[in-house]
Amino acid sequence: MGAGAISVMASDIRIATPEAKTPSCFTRVGLAGCEHGRVCDPAAHHRQGRAAELLYTGRGMSAAEGERWGFYNRLVDGAALEADALDMALRIAAGPTFAHSITRPS
Repeated sequence: MGAGAISVMASDIRIATPEAKTPSCFTRVGLAGCEHGRVCDPAAHHRQGRAAELLYTGRGMSAAEGERWGFYNRLVDGAALEADALDMALRIAAGPTFAHSITRPS
């Protein structure tokens, strides 16, 4: 479950349903919060204090909280999730590939 959250963190764009939950359960099972590369740069996904709260307490993050904190780009109804993500992917793919290849959001 936690490694799945790390995969989400590694994504440039994150779209979720309102029911999504992002676990941060490493410390609840005796592992460091940095397992699976989680410390790569949690502050890039939400402020350091918020990241620290999740890592130290093992508390999960709700979808609404994740959107409010800027972790998720947006929340979409589950029935529309795949179509929404596909639409965005197609719009990006139709764009300038060279410019996209050198774009690295900070």
